[in-house]
Amino acid sequence: MGLGKSLCIIALIAKHKETLTALSNTPSVQLPKWIKQSSGTLIVCPASVLGQRKLELEKHCKALTVATFHGKG
Repeated sequence: MGLGKSLCIIALIAKHKETLTALSNTPSVQLPKWIKQSSGTLIVCPASVLGQRKLELEKHCKALTVATFHGKG
């Protein structure tokens, strides 16, 4: 606990989005085969921290759109 894992993941997601946006706006640059453009990132977490994770994402990275899904149970 308290090791900054959430902040590291938020930074990784934001950097990935920034890199894809920059590369896709440069017509002479082709994306490497290992970079896959996606429209979202799935984060799986316990229901007890779902609200906290959503608030952290909205607080630290306003450029991201956050949606939550809570299944049955």
